[in-house]
Amino acid sequence: MNQLFKNIVLWLVIFVTFIALYQFFQTPRKDFNEIAFSEFLSNLKNDEISEVVIKGEEIKGNYINKKATKGELSRFKTIGVVNDEVLKLLQEQGVVFKFEESKDNSLVSIFLN
Repeated sequence: MNQLFKNIVLWLVIFVTFIALYQFFQTPRKDFNEIAFSEFLSNLKNDEISEVVIKGEEIKGNYINKKATKGELSRFKTIGVVNDEVLKLLQEQGVVFKFEESKDNSLVSIFLN
């Protein structure tokens, strides 16, 4: 019985280590500044954004070089709904934008599917 308990604990430790390593390598580095959606809209209207990538409700993009000062990140991320009004504003401001498919790589979603 004691040997069985040791084997179960060993396999649990291996499993938890595997999950922790998987999550660690799947989590991207934070190389962007998180901003409010209203700030995104304001920056967009003030012609401070050069390009955006829209993935579901997540919007990531780059500031025009004049926006990023020393010590600040030149990339941003926000969450919001991109409707026709926002798309029109993106086009009017000459912002390069593209859409990407949102993929969920978490272990929970893999096990549920």
